[in-house]
Amino acid sequence: MNRHHKRRRFATLAACVGTTAALAVLGSAGAASASVTCGAPGFASGSSFQSTAQHSVFLTSAGWGAHSSCSVAPTASTLTYTATASGPGLEEFGNTAGHFLPEKDPTAFGSGAAIKDKNGDVLDFFVGTDDAPTPRELGEAALAAGTLHSQKAEITIPIAQEPMAIMLSLPAGCKLLAGSSVDLNNTTLPQLWEGTTAASGGDPGGVQAQNGYAINTWGAFFSQLGYTKITSGSPTSGQFLDEEGLTGCGQEIKPQVRQTSSGTSFVFKSYLAQVNPSVWNGFAADAPTWPNGSVVTTNLKTGSGTEFLKNDTGGHLAQNTAANAGSVGYTNTADAASSTNGGFTNAATISKFSTGTPGTESPEHQIVWAEVQNNGLSTSGATYTDPVVSGGVGNCETSKILPAEEGFPYSYTDSWYGLLASDPNISEDASAVDYPICGLTYDLVFHHYSNKHLYGQTTTAHEVANTVKDLFEYITGPGQSDIQSHDYTRYPTGFQSHVSLAVNPGIGF
Repeated sequence: MNRHHKRRRFATLAACVGTTAALAVLGSAGAASASVTCGAPGFASGSSFQSTAQHSVFLTSAGWGAHSSCSVAPTASTLTYTATASGPGLEEFGNTAGHFLPEKDPTAFGSGAAIKDKNGDVLDFFVGTDDAPTPRELGEAALAAGTLHSQKAEITIPIAQEPMAIMLSLPAGCKLLAGSSVDLNNTTLPQLWEGTTAASGGDPGGVQAQNGYAINTWGAFFSQLGYTKITSGSPTSGQFLDEEGLTGCGQEIKPQVRQTSSGTSFVFKSYLAQVNPSVWNGFAADAPTWPNGSVVTTNLKTGSGTEFLKNDTGGHLAQNTAANAGSVGYTNTADAASSTNGGFTNAATISKFSTGTPGTESPEHQIVWAEVQNNGLSTSGATYTDPVVSGGVGNCETSKILPAEEGFPYSYTDSWYGLLASDPNISEDASAVDYPICGLTYDLVFHHYSNKHLYGQTTTAHEVANTVKDLFEYITGPGQSDIQSHDYTRYPTGFQSHVSLAVNPGIGF
């Protein structure tokens, strides 16, 4: 059965398919405790939302490598993280069906590595997810590990949070002042993904026809945001230039979305449900379901009439948004900011980004990510913030527990399901400068790696447990300072004492 049909109303953060990052840790300088025997080679997979955090921050020589207590210093071949998606990560650890599915990490499954579980398979040491398992799903993982459903075998550990970028890729003939930002209010944001389908009740659905423009068009969008239309000359602040014709502001908005179930989609749609529950409550999950039947999941590659690029990762969704003028998209800010994916910023910039072969270009057009309203739903007196702050730090709240985070579990074996790091009124609930759309990303580990369907009462179980505990002592300790870069930020400090117990004594033989 599809796990999404059994979810309650919310579930939390990112996913993606196909990026593999090898762990690069070159030494054990700075070890905080006596050395332990660790196991290698090992593997991990799941959430792509945390992929950049893993291979650019945590799994580096300056990260785990500088803090490891393993007796043999980890190297680039010690542990390999593959970004598949949150869903496959949960499936691999048995959260959906009560038995392991090691093939969900194709890198590990086909590796032929020596460290195998009791079934003779290469199972990941941990998996990543942005959609924390429910109590029922924790029970399924217990069955998979070889314990009773009522016993707690799996531990959920938050490792970071990151803001969501709302990407705008304007039609070629629809232009703003170069270098200007776009303030996006909470009324208009969800309408970009509602299309022309009227919702039930009084909500009309989508950006409505106005100022001579049809419903769900770029001209209607900018008019609703308060911009003034011009048809010649160069736009100044608060104006948009409509060069008219097929590439002008009368072009329909193309909402890019993830092709398959995605933790990133969960985070984004959960925020839209906070803003407009009457339309979005039924869609606030990681399943690829939307109120708009005209969402875009696959695009022709630039310059090609036969080759396609799927929105199967956050990076690919950003690429397709940048390359296809007239699109809007969402992804974690690290993916949006990457030059590989279009290089979005908060300033309207000319782009000719291509997803095709070298030498091909998209039509010249502007791209920008929006600054989003953070003080509720009223457009009167609205205030706006950027997803990142100076130094490339994700602009998420870290010192206060938000209303949607207050139910975080007391026991480290309990469920983190249902927590949201997003808040449309975060300026009142926390800080006036906080960004409202953030998500937590988690890793799943086991309480006892000696469970009978894992590694049993073996030396291997000790070594795998030592490796996982060593890594997560770093990630949840010094790693929370190191993650203040690359468009991420640490999880809220109010979680710290509970998270520390999840690692030690939580992770063990």
